[in-house]
Amino acid sequence: MSVSLMHYLEKNYDALLSVAISYTHNIYDAEDILHQVACNLLEKDMADKVLDNPRAYISKSILNANLNMLRSRKREILSSDQPLTPTETASDEAVPFDFDYIEWSITLEKNLQKYEQPYREAFISHYIDQIPLDALAAEMGISPRQLAKKLETMRRHLKTRHRSLYKDLTIIMLMLQ
Repeated sequence: MSVSLMHYLEKNYDALLSVAISYTHNIYDAEDILHQVACNLLEKDMADKVLDNPRAYISKSILNANLNMLRSRKREILSSDQPLTPTETASDEAVPFDFDYIEWSITLEKNLQKYEQPYREAFISHYIDQIPLDALAAEMGISPRQLAKKLETMRRHLKTRHRSLYKDLTIIMLMLQ
């Protein structure tokens, strides 16, 4: 069944809001994202476009809007003169983002116990501390390609077995870009 994008957005607002909340973890930012998606549809003259699968298009738009919001917040934080604190508010009226990096790192380390210690350290060094793969591989005495394959295997392990850790890792990586 084909429907226009704006009609689908209006008819399924609550379900799409739930999707946005799953990304943002607060209703205020989720509503902002849906508003941004609707504005983008109108600006691009896509509101009346009829698609066979409008949910896929709008869900992808919600994800992209969330990533743009995270990137803009990162730019704001990096451009401000204030020191970073572990608790940053998502927006003025939003629920505070409380992220305990040490607790998260310990949880990550526990979930990667099946891998050898040097690989666990390389995983955190590369993805969190942003140390280049070549430097880590040279330090470990292996080829960068071999290390890249191992780190990718570890990421897949997190993605399939520890979804919330993988999601947190992805958010942290985006914020560090």
